[in-house]
Amino acid sequence: MPKQFPFIIPGYHMNKQHWNSIVVDKNEFPDEGIKKLIHASYDLVVKKMTKKQQAELQLRIDLGQL
Repeated sequence: MPKQFPFIIPGYHMNKQHWNSIVVDKNEFPDEGIKKLIHASYDLVVKKMTKKQQAELQLRIDLGQL
């Protein structure tokens, strides 16, 4: 990811393999771009969950608990 977007750097004080930091001026990268990155990260995490965990997460979302 950092190769595509130079403003994405390894996470500060976190596991640099799994966390990124974003340092960006709004004029350089719009809010919509940041939202897309967040959604892509969320999807990666959910894909690694078991089917049971995914179902529990979806239930909590449907119930408005998240």
